Amino acid sequence: AKAIRSNEEQHAITRQHAQTYITAAMENLEVTQNEQHKLQTAEKRSLQFLDSLRSKDMNSRWNDVSPPHSETFHWIYDHGLERPWDSFPEWLKGKESLYWIHGKAGAGKSTLMKFLVDDPRTHDLLTSSSSDSEILIVKFFFWLSDGKKMQHSLKGFLCSIICQILSGHPDLVEIFLKGDAGLSLKRSLEDWSKEELHMLLMDTIQTVKRPLCIFIDGLDEFDPDDDPDTLLGLIEELASAPTIKLCVSSRPENYLTKRLREYKQLRLQDLTINDMRVCVIDTLNKAREKCAQAVVSDEYVEKIVRTIMEKAEGVFLWVHYALSSLVKGMRNADDFGDLLGRIEELPKGMYELYLNMWNRLNEDQDRYRQEAATYFSYQRLEEDMRPSLLELLIVLNPHMQEELVDKLKPQDPSVLDRQCKVLKTHILTRCAGLLEIIPPGTAAEAIWLASEESEVNIVLRSHNLTQIKFLHRTARDFVLGTAEGQMLFTGPQEAIDLLWFAVIRAGIATLVQKVKKFDEESVFSLLNTMHRAFAVLEDPDKTYETGHATNAKAGYEMGLCATLRRVCHFLSEPGLSEGQIGYPGFGGQDDYPNFESLAASRGHVYYLKRFVRDHKPLSPSFLGDLIVSVVEGSSSIDDHYNQLDLITFLVDEGADLHTRCTKDQQVFIPASEILCFIAKVCDVHAVKTLQRLLPYLSNPRHAYTTRLDILSDTTVDSFSMVAYTTIHKMEVCNGQLYDSQILN
Repeated sequence: AKAIRSNEEQHAITRQHAQTYITAAMENLEVTQNEQHKLQTAEKRSLQFLDSLRSKDMNSRWNDVSPPHSETFHWIYDHGLERPWDSFPEWLKGKESLYWIHGKAGAGKSTLMKFLVDDPRTHDLLTSSSSDSEILIVKFFFWLSDGKKMQHSLKGFLCSIICQILSGHPDLVEIFLKGDAGLSLKRSLEDWSKEELHMLLMDTIQTVKRPLCIFIDGLDEFDPDDDPDTLLGLIEELASAPTIKLCVSSRPENYLTKRLREYKQLRLQDLTINDMRVCVIDTLNKAREKCAQAVVSDEYVEKIVRTIMEKAEGVFLWVHYALSSLVKGMRNADDFGDLLGRIEELPKGMYELYLNMWNRLNEDQDRYRQEAATYFSYQRLEEDMRPSLLELLIVLNPHMQEELVDKLKPQDPSVLDRQCKVLKTHILTRCAGLLEIIPPGTAAEAIWLASEESEVNIVLRSHNLTQIKFLHRTARDFVLGTAEGQMLFTGPQEAIDLLWFAVIRAGIATLVQKVKKFDEESVFSLLNTMHRAFAVLEDPDKTYETGHATNAKAGYEMGLCATLRRVCHFLSEPGLSEGQIGYPGFGGQDDYPNFESLAASRGHVYYLKRFVRDHKPLSPSFLGDLIVSVVEGSSSIDDHYNQLDLITFLVDEGADLHTRCTKDQQVFIPASEILCFIAKVCDVHAVKTLQRLLPYLSNPRHAYTTRLDILSDTTVDSFSMVAYTTIHKMEVCNGQLYDSQILN
């Protein structure tokens, strides 16, 4: 009985222990399930919170940017490379907070930014300068595209950066959710205001306690409906945080340049020429290997590479489109000529880029269209004859032209400087970035600028050396050569002759303002520009719309030459005879050049005929000197008809054809110069001119005045030798036989 009771008691104790264990296990299971439910709920809330910050297009632009060629952009990490930009590796390791990468449209900024984010060297260099905390790299690529608001808005930027930071820190999300119950109610992007997001970003940065590097591409792609100052203010606020570094990229638009120019930076199009060459050569060689039917020799490949490099102008995007077209042509077995033709075409992608740039102006298009058309119109001129920034300012201001050119009154340099800066801003903004401003950069220009004592004049002279040009030749083709580009203009375009006239007057004005050197070279350059302008106006092969250029040429030439002569007299040293151009450092007064001689060398027939008629009587030796100047300038002027006409006119006016004319320490005789010139021209008009001038060419005074080498001790009548050679050549040319006694 005792044994039975003992067993029953033992079973009771066992049941009690089992029940206790089961009860405890059930309680523990309930606690575990409860905790798991809580964790699942917390995770669900965190995911819901992060989803409220995400948009489907958040990484769209990043994914659209093509990766760079494997051999490009590595120069940016080169410590020992001699460079004209701020070292990127030193910035990564240093304490400076912001680095600005800027460049023209299509220069490859987005590709470089993607390269920097992905390359492990960026992370390693950042880590080397940070504390024990692991560096966190986040990025945002602005993209001004239709229908994707979150890609180019401040709200999209804030949501993306916060989401990237918190995605790696779920514990922080829970902290924020517990601290602010209202955050748990966020379900979508529409539930957030920009103010809430701004506060959350700053709280996140303070709480995460990790070094942070933010890459922001395309600041110029920021939504124009948002305030750009708000974005730039936020960037500056982030840059002031001790644990944050920012690398930003953009086109050098005026409002961005003003805010970012003091930070570390590089200008991309100055640095990618070698990358372009590597990319072009590799792509073409691979295409040759894959396209058996493509017969492109190494020599042709090198010519294509050279052509692409000459035309790229720092625009990597154009190189990309050009290569795509070339590869397609090689697949189609295009010959070398066809391949070169493809390079000359306006790629569809560039066309879309330029149209997109213009459309960014939105409601400002109509407001700026006429002003932009004015700036574009001066790009119709020959490249080396387009106005500088200062000259364009003068061109666009008739009152300023009158004060400088007509009244010879220099203007306040500080006022001109201020107006040039405003004009620069207008060009960049009104033309939507299709035109760019190129500051002076050659060594000669630097020496000229440094030689001026006045700081204001240095700046003003810099404006006069600053050029305006399309960001790429395809931009010019688009604006001036397509129907869509022509739509940017409103109303009829100004006649080309009026543009020339205004630009030349502006060039004369810069002499009066003393921002251009006053010397023989400057005067000669202006006279040469005039001649080239008038030659273009009379060229039947040109398609320029002119007012009445051919009929007005004489008036333009006489007026502009007379104006330049008057300005030269105003600027010359006192006491010179009329027409002499005197300036410091040239030499003795007898060596000063004569304005009419310079005009003759540039073929200004109408001006010289008027001058000779208005200033009679002129000495025969002076008229002979003009003939020598005409012939001496003939090597660089293809205007033989007018030059022969001017020579005949000067002979009829009494020029001494046997006077000794000294130029650059050499002696010239007009008669010999005429014969040499006629022999060189050797056409029907030259033959007729020779027949017309033969009675004047013989020297009645003595036989040996005109010699081939007037300074040597020779008794050979070189005039007879030159004449004989000339007439013999004319015989062959004209099919006529002259009487050999003519030389007598």
